[in-house]
Amino acid sequence: MGGTGLDNLSPCILAAEMIKRMARISVVHDETDIPRGILRRAYVDINGVSPSKGAIKHSSKGVCEGTRVLKKECAAFSVIYGMSRKVPGDGNHARLLMAAYDMFKSLRKNSILDFTGAWVIARDLDGGDAFVGSCPHCSCAVLKWPGDMTNCLICRAEIAG
Repeated sequence: MGGTGLDNLSPCILAAEMIKRMARISVVHDETDIPRGILRRAYVDINGVSPSKGAIKHSSKGVCEGTRVLKKECAAFSVIYGMSRKVPGDGNHARLLMAAYDMFKSLRKNSILDFTGAWVIARDLDGGDAFVGSCPHCSCAVLKWPGDMTNCLICRAEIAG
């Protein structure tokens, strides 16, 4: 991804960049293979607080549960991430995700979608467990899951997954 400042990062710098975005330790570990203990200490050094504990959402559907605002933000991030995947680059998932998340945050500064939630959505989009479609009534982008009914967040029409 030319020009993002995220090209050719070593695993340590990649981890630091993810930690700056408040990524959960398990996500950083999955992307870099750096031991969790080292990542926890780095998290405190970088952010000045201990990392969040507990399980992360297992699916993008779980990440999107909540307010209509959160659902709209998940759909918006999904569109940005999908467009980012089409840009030629080195294909590194973490760098692509950070660039898409940074773009999303530049457009929605007070977003309630966190980096870890964005990571889960991206993972599901990449794996085919979620996809972005459009509402047949108003053409709004909608984050959907195969086999599930979804409602458009703009016109509220029912949309099959």
